[in-house]
Amino acid sequence: MKTQFYTLDQVHHHYTIDTQLKSKGIFILHQTNALSQELVDNRHQFERLVISFMLKCSMRANIHFLSHEINANDTVVILPQLTIGPQWASENAEMITVGISLDFISTFPLLREFITNDQIRWRPVIRLNTEEQALQQEFVHFLQRYYHKGPSSKKTEVIQYFDHYPDYNAV
Repeated sequence: MKTQFYTLDQVHHHYTIDTQLKSKGIFILHQTNALSQELVDNRHQFERLVISFMLKCSMRANIHFLSHEINANDTVVILPQLTIGPQWASENAEMITVGISLDFISTFPLLREFITNDQIRWRPVIRLNTEEQALQQEFVHFLQRYYHKGPSSKKTEVIQYFDHYPDYNAV
């Protein structure tokens, strides 16, 4: 099994993301259905922070050399340079993945804490209570809709503003 290292351009190419949706320092993917054999046969390493929100079903993945079960409503935080190796996913698995560059992170105090947190490194799967899950889903869907709305010269700045919006920091 080999490790594939992904830069932002490689992510856009591999997942065929519309170039009009590119935003400086961030990508958002809505992934559905079972994992392709290519993903299962390779480990992945990103130059950025990757946060995935499992919307439905479940999957198993090796993250930083440990096996983790990821279920609906779980959040997975993969720190920059750590490896992830998907092993299997339910047939109808669905997740939204957000990749955030280190430059983008530098503008978010909360995200700077994430990338230096050893607990996140060893326990990357976060399980929220029911109320927190509802708030998180609302925020993720809002962020995804805004990201996919089309080109905008201010998209990155508006997304950065979301971190400072008090209602969404409650999660």
